[in-house]
Amino acid sequence: MSGVLTKSWSLFAPSTPDREKASRSSQDARRSGDGRRSTSQEMRRGANGSPIGSATQSMESGAAKGGAMEVRQTPLMTGSLWKERQGWRDSVMGQTMGNFYRYKLRFFALLPEPARMCAWKDESMFREQFFQPLSTIMLEGSSLGTAVKHTGTACSFGIFHPERSEIYLMCPDVQQYKWWMTALEGVLINPQQLGLKDFQFLTLVGRGSFGQVLQVRKKDTGEIYALKILEKSHVKKKDQVENTKSERRVLEIVNHPFIVKLHYAFQTGTALCLVMDFVNGGELFTYLKKERVFHEEDARVWSAEILLALEYLHSMDLIYRDLKPENVLLNSQGHVKLTDFGLARDVNDSETAKTVAGSPYYMAPEVLLMKGHDTEADWWSLGILIYEMLTGLPPFYNEDAKLAYHKLLTCPIEFPEGVSEHAQELIRQLLHTDPEKRLGARLKTEEQQNQHKLIAAGWGDGMPIKRHAWFQGLHWDEVLLQRKVPRVLVNVSSATDVSNFDPCFTEDKTWKTNPMLRESSVDHAPGDDDDFGMDFNFVMSHKRDPGTSLPVGMRKKH
Repeated sequence: MSGVLTKSWSLFAPSTPDREKASRSSQDARRSGDGRRSTSQEMRRGANGSPIGSATQSMESGAAKGGAMEVRQTPLMTGSLWKERQGWRDSVMGQTMGNFYRYKLRFFALLPEPARMCAWKDESMFREQFFQPLSTIMLEGSSLGTAVKHTGTACSFGIFHPERSEIYLMCPDVQQYKWWMTALEGVLINPQQLGLKDFQFLTLVGRGSFGQVLQVRKKDTGEIYALKILEKSHVKKKDQVENTKSERRVLEIVNHPFIVKLHYAFQTGTALCLVMDFVNGGELFTYLKKERVFHEEDARVWSAEILLALEYLHSMDLIYRDLKPENVLLNSQGHVKLTDFGLARDVNDSETAKTVAGSPYYMAPEVLLMKGHDTEADWWSLGILIYEMLTGLPPFYNEDAKLAYHKLLTCPIEFPEGVSEHAQELIRQLLHTDPEKRLGARLKTEEQQNQHKLIAAGWGDGMPIKRHAWFQGLHWDEVLLQRKVPRVLVNVSSATDVSNFDPCFTEDKTWKTNPMLRESSVDHAPGDDDDFGMDFNFVMSHKRDPGTSLPVGMRKKH
């Protein structure tokens, strides 16, 4: 995962003096032999295309201590890196200091089987005690990303794993940073060189401005997935590079029963490919068009599932920003799966806090007016969606978007007959134009936080909404475990059934001539000029828990 979307790493970034110290150490290392400046000059490409230092060319079989013979593997990459070490200083001269960071210079080697990074005190110890490294970082199940936001240094990267603390490393210079990232990608992100060749294309199920969504079958397992294939040139032309990479990063870190799961991500020379769950119940929008309005009991169950998904995202310091019926999929049992995370952003990202993002009729006033927004914007969108499920249209709908925005900012909410009093009350509280007074608003002051100890104990910002009378009698554990089933029937005959998707897609065969589908990802090695090359690829670890996520507050946040 890239440092751009880390939940709270920016809060623990090294202090300025530590960064300056690390920067000075980096400059000193580039001037010294231990800093591997001489090694980087001797670097050359190995047979597999990964950089291999001259020091690695003499690696042969050797004996470990105790007489046992071990194969002395040829490292894929070697060099000196600064490894971050974190500590806690209670006080210095009576002043509380908090977290502090130190950077230890160590000599690292990237080894292939099993994929791991080993560290020695220096290069001489690497040569003399190859089988006795100071530390080893096992790479299976990990993800890789830049760490400039955390370290304040461009030549830094992080190794992230769902079951252990993140590890940050800094390189002496840009060239070595690129070499390390390329070498790590080769063994960590897509060791099998997964690509389009590994999938059988079945049916078109969606189309957007940047690409297509296809139902595909993985050839070796027979599993059915959804392949989202985006044309790079269109993504760049529309200035959507960061949004696309953002979606990939978010999907990598989330794991929730009501959010679509990313299984693989890879690229070709012209396309970006995301392989996700195939959710064959279709869009909530399709059912809303068919039914016109939903019974309150069905709307309540779906709203509860969406609420849990949003609360989970907020616990990860992520704002969804694009809730609408088209982005809510239903599985074969009728349970929701949120999809399309291109507009999701980190709560701590001030650069996007005042951008206009979302879909017409669902954007909160503070988003529309570019006043800056937080997680409350998602609760506004939930209120709009509940209203639409109960009435058939958004509350401020108008064919003229400008008039719709004017109504949103100036007109009171009107309800047709048949909407219960509790539902009306909940919707009004979710659609409060002041985000700080909106139901589910984040607690801004210490006094407010002390009044709501349950949130600190792990209930999440959705707790006030859960406790509203409209949800009375709903057992949230049963909702999370998908035991509450809506009454709307989802007809799915098989894993490949596409009858719940729009025929304008499923009957369209023009996708078969799409040149992007004939290009090999193996032939494409991301270059220095490739906007997506460093951290787009991804293969889901088999250790990743596919089951129900733990309640908010009970998970380790990365």
